[in-house]
Amino acid sequence: MAHRTLRAAVAAAALAAFIVLPACRKEPPAPPALPDTETVGAKEANRTVVPVNQVVTPAGVQVSLAGLRPQALALSPDGKLLAVSGKTPEIVVLDAATGAIRQRVMLPAEPEDEPGPAATSENILAPDEKGQLSYTGLVFSPDGRLLYMSNVNGSIKIFAVGADGAVAPARSILLPPAGAPRRDEEIPSGLA
Repeated sequence: MAHRTLRAAVAAAALAAFIVLPACRKEPPAPPALPDTETVGAKEANRTVVPVNQVVTPAGVQVSLAGLRPQALALSPDGKLLAVSGKTPEIVVLDAATGAIRQRVMLPAEPEDEPGPAATSENILAPDEKGQLSYTGLVFSPDGRLLYMSNVNGSIKIFAVGADGAVAPARSILLPPAGAPRRDEEIPSGLA
């Protein structure tokens, strides 16, 4: 019996060597508390807080397009141009490699808004200041010489792309009325 008691005492002493009481343990300092809320926007390199309370840390080049609210992107067939459009009456053309903004191009006029033949040029158009991209409707033609955009106001906007990559408004194609219960204009979306 004494032998078992001695063994139990040795085991208890060995176990006690590994028990650390909370008062004896030294805790590392606590990390600084993060704020409960952060303002939306870019914080530092590669860290942005978005309006839905998420933080994104994207890889690659980020380009700020203030006021645009981008909704669609189209990469030219040669991979050199990136066209972006959204909630404004323009197309923003970027250099796809660097992210540099090359151009801001106003939308071509709607057919009924186009002026009559001008003495100086048939290409002078009043820009469509009420148009904007319809959901996912932005695409380059396979040869890269045209850029098409679906407009929420019932038309397809067409832009000419020069050999040097310069984009210019060309014309608009008015779509037939949809005849929907609350809206006459068609709402085109994705293009192919």
